[in-house]
Amino acid sequence: MTDTNAHEYGLFRIGNEPTKSIWMDNGRSFEHYLVRSKDEIEYKRKIRLLKVRMLDGAVKTISVDESQPVSQLMMTVCNKIGISNYEEYSLVRDDILMQNGRDGGGGGSTWNLKNQENRARSSDRGGGVYGTMRRKDEAKMEELRKKLHTDEELPWLDHQKTLREQAISEEETLVLRRKYFFSDSNVDSRDPVQLNLLYVQCRDGILRGLHPVEKEKALELGALQSHIQYGDFPHDKPKFHLDGRDVLPKEYAKNKDNEKKVVAMYKELSGTSELDAKSKYVHLCRGLKTYGVTFFVVKEKLPGKNKLVPRLLGVNKESVMRVDEKTKEILKEWPLEQVRRWVPSPKCFTLDFGDYQDGYYSVQTTDGEKIAQLIQGYVDIILKKKRTQDHQGIEGDEGSTMLEDMVAPAKATLVAHGQIGNGQHAQDGLVAVRGVLRTPQGGQGYGINGAQYGAVSGEITSQELARAQRLRYQDMYQHPQRALIGTIEATIRTVEQAEEELEAEPQIDIPRFNDDLSANRWMEEQKAVNKENVNERLAAMGAATAQVVQWTAVEEYDDRVGSAIATIGSNLPDVSRNVRDLGAFMEREERGDLVQATKLLCGAFGDFLTAVNPEQNERRNKVFTAAGRVGEFSQQVINSMDPPSQHQQQFDDYLVQRAKHVATSTAQLVLCAKTISADCEEPQVQERVIQSATKCAFATSQLVACARVVAPTIDNNACQQQLTTAATEVSQSVNNLLHDAEHAVYQQSSLTDIHEAARQVTSALDSLLEHAKCSPKTMTTRREEEEMYNEVLRRTNRMVVHQGPSEDLTREARKVVRHSQLLTEQFQHEAHQRPEHRDRLLDAAAKVAHATSEMILATEQAESQPRHVETEYALRTAAENLGKVTNETTKEQQEQHIMQRLEQAAKQTAYDATQTISAANSTKKKQQEHKRTETTEQLLVDDSHTILRIR
Repeated sequence: MTDTNAHEYGLFRIGNEPTKSIWMDNGRSFEHYLVRSKDEIEYKRKIRLLKVRMLDGAVKTISVDESQPVSQLMMTVCNKIGISNYEEYSLVRDDILMQNGRDGGGGGSTWNLKNQENRARSSDRGGGVYGTMRRKDEAKMEELRKKLHTDEELPWLDHQKTLREQAISEEETLVLRRKYFFSDSNVDSRDPVQLNLLYVQCRDGILRGLHPVEKEKALELGALQSHIQYGDFPHDKPKFHLDGRDVLPKEYAKNKDNEKKVVAMYKELSGTSELDAKSKYVHLCRGLKTYGVTFFVVKEKLPGKNKLVPRLLGVNKESVMRVDEKTKEILKEWPLEQVRRWVPSPKCFTLDFGDYQDGYYSVQTTDGEKIAQLIQGYVDIILKKKRTQDHQGIEGDEGSTMLEDMVAPAKATLVAHGQIGNGQHAQDGLVAVRGVLRTPQGGQGYGINGAQYGAVSGEITSQELARAQRLRYQDMYQHPQRALIGTIEATIRTVEQAEEELEAEPQIDIPRFNDDLSANRWMEEQKAVNKENVNERLAAMGAATAQVVQWTAVEEYDDRVGSAIATIGSNLPDVSRNVRDLGAFMEREERGDLVQATKLLCGAFGDFLTAVNPEQNERRNKVFTAAGRVGEFSQQVINSMDPPSQHQQQFDDYLVQRAKHVATSTAQLVLCAKTISADCEEPQVQERVIQSATKCAFATSQLVACARVVAPTIDNNACQQQLTTAATEVSQSVNNLLHDAEHAVYQQSSLTDIHEAARQVTSALDSLLEHAKCSPKTMTTRREEEEMYNEVLRRTNRMVVHQGPSEDLTREARKVVRHSQLLTEQFQHEAHQRPEHRDRLLDAAAKVAHATSEMILATEQAESQPRHVETEYALRTAAENLGKVTNETTKEQQEQHIMQRLEQAAKQTAYDATQTISAANSTKKKQQEHKRTETTEQLLVDDSHTILRIR
């Protein structure tokens, strides 16, 4: 077995029943598993194939380690499929689901999943919190469950057990479903895998009546579903018929008028892409009051009466709620933060709200354990998303932390201690103290008549002072931080000015033209110039935003942050002016979309600047989220100017997907580090591993945020540089984590796991950076042909001027021959790919081949007669001739490549010039403000001297 991977094998203890058989951990002894003499233990492969069926019917076969519990398998399964937030998904047993759907009636509905035998036993037994349930009442409850179509009894797998412990065979197929609706609001067309899963799940819920829907919204959803299923409306089929039962809830499906309205809406969707239609369908479903809520049919006691009535108990990411079983109206809601503990039992479920409510809330149900697992799952996800002082998430809105805590009611915090002496009493008075200037808390800076007060953080206290006494200024921030706060508040005011620029009238001097052709040419030039200006400034602001995200990661102040924020402030008003002028040449609808996207972008920059303000002390996750919105609305502005091609759209989607893949790989690495730290017995070494893992996760969060910001303008060099810098930090943090883990590891298997996880992170980083260099907008992509003829030209020139030994000359000649032969093959291949240039390319291939054959003969003669002057001269002559032929046959390609590089250099020069002009304009304004400030300060000094003389 020397050719096998020992990591994929392990010891397997065979029990009396298949579910009792377990995999033995390498780090534990036989005594731990109570292994006795003559017990049977098998050494076998842990890797098995798992069949996973998607909700759209596609089946994927994935290799998994069956010795791991389902909670760890979900990371592998979701990673293979392309899902980063694996903790929100789970697996359902497909065979039991389908069987129960058939047995439960309802037309094969997969939502009516009954365990009749279990409920029959429950109804036969006496006891319980509220007394004995009669068979008649239980039958009514079953009918209510059928009517309400709750998904409470989907056969979810237990995440704490392995597949073998749950009797999952290799032939069985499991269904992947979203169990926790937490970060689903971030799913859009940029994540087609999760979008498709969410769409199918929402569609099934609408059609089966899980969510009550108003008629107009149901018709709109039906039209979107028809467009997704059948594509554009078939206008060539005048008698096209749509069955309402396939696209509408049953309460609207039987009405023929509703079917006609759906068809009319379906026609209007022609031209809409499938991803956009799915995104809109999911967006409409998110607006439903029952979206994302998992319902359980329970019985609760009426107040003041000894009677049990049916009720729906709902759980979502924010709260636990009581819901009317008929109208699904929310009767009462408790935020999860107020739930102190929950106690499930075989026949009831109890919630304790601590200080938020007197008494407990108890319901009668046999699904108490499922409710508890659902609440616990949401709480775990919340805690993973929660920012703590010593750890950050994998990414801003989809990451996860590795620390655990308890969600409990918030208590009052004692801010200051003091004693009230005898005779001291409370006195009435005004809260506002005259003569005190306070900095606004949680808001923006403000000013009077243009004077800026937000830049000064502190307090000026004025009381009755002696004549020679001065006012005291209590400073809360160091000087660099005060300057940063001033820059941020000035930039926020610039954002407001940019929004005002959008509403102003365009200022365009239109010259007079003699004909329409000249006028149209001038309009196209103006549109191209404005588009280019917007793209350049968006790239500059995107790179600056990524810089702010990275430079604000440390507690120490970095003076470069102010420069990056100033870059945003100097470019945003120009973007608004260019958009305003560009809109004057566009259609009304297109202009409205562009202006609206720009307004959203201004708002996103305002939110981002507020998030990075030191006075706000916001969590890093909020900074990452705000940065991501900047990238999202930047992309929307670009798409409003020029709709992206399918190739460009795929490139943008794959870029974000690769960034998320880095986050998923890092999560696996941090999990391995957590295992190593748990086994380490030295506290100092353990702490180093935890800190290194924290920094690694933090750097990945930063990378994903930067990727989202620079993705719309990744073809710009500055944006690519920021992405590379963020990726370098991740790579360095991974190396530091491996170094610390090697000193803490006690088991070789753990070290192997973490090294494998680190390789996965490195591979994901390489894939991300390589993809970022392949932007369709980049015009200077170096083709193989260009590389070939450049190599031939360089080496032939080197041979012509060669003055060394003849052996070096012939060795160089062999390399020239090899590259020229490859160039010939490239010409021939391109001739078949481009029939319109076939004759020219084949003629070029023939000329290069003839010169190459002469080169080969001269090389053979030089090798047979070394150090012979005539043969060396003949070889140089052949090399010179080959270089001349190559230069002539590739003249057109060389000119094209030179022009492409020149164009790219011109764009970069224009970009640098634009930023220089913006910086200069910003400096001019600051100089003017500085002069006004000096004048004001001098007036204040003069006034103070006058007052003193008057006294």
